[in-house]
Amino acid sequence: MSEHAGGLAVAADQSLRVSMSRRLVALEPEGALRWAVEIDGRGPQTDWAWHLPSTPLVLAEDHCVVTFGQSALFVSASGRMLARVHTHSMLDNSGPAPNLAPDGTLILTTMLGELLRLSETSLVELAAGFGYDLVAPAIDDEGRMALAGYAGKGLVLAEPSGAIVWRSGLRYADLMPSMDAEGRVACGSLNEERSRILDREGNVLADHPEAASFAVSEQGWVALSERSLAGLDPTGELRWQRAGGFKGRWGSVGALVDAADRVFAPVGTSLVALDSDGRERFVVALPSPPLDLALVAPGRIAVALAEGLFFVD
Repeated sequence: MSEHAGGLAVAADQSLRVSMSRRLVALEPEGALRWAVEIDGRGPQTDWAWHLPSTPLVLAEDHCVVTFGQSALFVSASGRMLARVHTHSMLDNSGPAPNLAPDGTLILTTMLGELLRLSETSLVELAAGFGYDLVAPAIDDEGRMALAGYAGKGLVLAEPSGAIVWRSGLRYADLMPSMDAEGRVACGSLNEERSRILDREGNVLADHPEAASFAVSEQGWVALSERSLAGLDPTGELRWQRAGGFKGRWGSVGALVDAADRVFAPVGTSLVALDSDGRERFVVALPSPPLDLALVAPGRIAVALAEGLFFVD
């Protein structure tokens, strides 16, 4: 594993996809190498490639897509390059994977704040001018998108067309937005050193006093910031909090919540496991800060480090 790992994703058969430097790697569920393929993010007008690919996004039939430089690269379950789609702009280089709309189209974002929709037949720009280095949106079942338009439109909710429904007032939102099943949106701002939670209509429910990445839980939210790990109810009321947080690559590493509502999160150079009420289950010391985490199976976490891939059971 390289310090330039883009991230981890889990396929339906519990095999892993790992993006790193200029390679996409598939690993067996126990960690053995299945295949590796070279990936190249150069666009048609330039020979310069950004050195960090996104986290892979696993698609139907365990195909996957990685964004890299100006390109979206599609790779089959067997490691065969299926397609390479070039865009006119540098795609978001923050690390998280792009997202899928309910109709199966791929939503891409760019470093210039553009919102793109990629289908099997076309690449369409939905809207532009959201801000700088637009990270992947959170998308609900209706296709509405929560977008963190840093230093532009701020945190907004947009229709599938890209038209803005509401603005949050959090202008410098720059971490990954999250959305729960009721349409509530949570997002953090490193520049403003706070986070905001809003309801489906855009009404402010709470301001969390730390810039956090949010995971959805049965109890509400799990917020991971550089200083703490906290459990919040759906409206942002603090349920529990523990000192010690994590500084991931632009918010791309957050907490994981499994089907039993157990919480797994990086804290410094450790992996912490908690019950849904914040009670500690175990702490595993790691050689270095995690580059990414993935829930492989119930109770089994894959942890990408600069030193290699580790499994915690």
